[in-house]
Amino acid sequence: MVVVITPTISLINSQIEGLKKFNIDAIALGRPAGQDAQLNHDRLFNNDNVRSFPSIVFTTPEHFVNRVCYHLERIKTNVKLLVLDEVHKMFDRNSDFRSSYDFFKGVKDSFSCVPVMTLTATLSQAQMQSLCADYLRNPVVIKGSINRSNIKLNIKPYVTSKKKKNSSSAVKENTKGDIWSECAVDIKNISGDEYAIVYMDFRSDVELMTSSLKLLLGEENVRPYYGRGMTHDVKKKTDSAFRGKEFQVLVATESYEVGTHSPRVDNIFRVGCMRNLSVMVQEFGRAGRSGNNAHGFLLINESKDDQRLAFWTKNCSKSEEEQIEAQLIQSWRWVYSIYCGRCMRGNNQ
Repeated sequence: MVVVITPTISLINSQIEGLKKFNIDAIALGRPAGQDAQLNHDRLFNNDNVRSFPSIVFTTPEHFVNRVCYHLERIKTNVKLLVLDEVHKMFDRNSDFRSSYDFFKGVKDSFSCVPVMTLTATLSQAQMQSLCADYLRNPVVIKGSINRSNIKLNIKPYVTSKKKKNSSSAVKENTKGDIWSECAVDIKNISGDEYAIVYMDFRSDVELMTSSLKLLLGEENVRPYYGRGMTHDVKKKTDSAFRGKEFQVLVATESYEVGTHSPRVDNIFRVGCMRNLSVMVQEFGRAGRSGNNAHGFLLINESKDDQRLAFWTKNCSKSEEEQIEAQLIQSWRWVYSIYCGRCMRGNNQ
């Protein structure tokens, strides 16, 4: 039995659907399992000696720490491999977010007889050193390139429509959805009839952009996807429907950053400068999964994008604030280098 710890429900659903097509016995534990959560839990951890173990078990970091680890230690002789997927999420957080990841520093001791594999496409050298020293024991490092020659990156500015001044609350409610109307027109014109994912940083913007795109593409052709506030069942249906070509454009927060391996996504739109380069690599990496030519569009607005820093650093320690600010500066340097070239003399030039 292989146990895979994966950070997003959408990715777990995608993996299980793909594995079942090849008749591989794969299940999820916790919220990703939906109505089968208790059934799957009992299958693994009841006291029946004739129970059968699945080939692969998926769970989130939080559920592994809070509900699974204790029970799994009792049957760890049946665990042949422990996989920490999308391991960059261990480092792409502040102290208030995903604190359960700190628990995995002890996995190499509590599961000392079980091989541990970690997977990601984006780690800095410092993060790689921390991963090897703090989370793994005598690791073998296998590196590959993140270069995807079939994806063309594009950068263009975006504008938000000005809010109309009106004392009527009803009119204000009707017009605030127009904030992203001009940007939505650009997305519609670029995408044509191709499938696309639009990434935005905040749920409120996802909902507003979804409304604007629905006016252009049709009510049934655009759907939102975000983390907190959307039920598991809705997430699962939305993810499955998008990969099943039931609608054309998905507007999502970062919670869908590592969410899909759909071969049909031709265009990725990232609205607003990414808070770090890992975000860009992960999001644009959703396109061209079958080898088809695809495009990634980074839509930027310098004055508005920098305002997001206050949100990203909320409840952070001083050192975390400095790190997040440095990462955002690095992202802007990458953007400017496309136009101005990159100075080779050092980071301070």
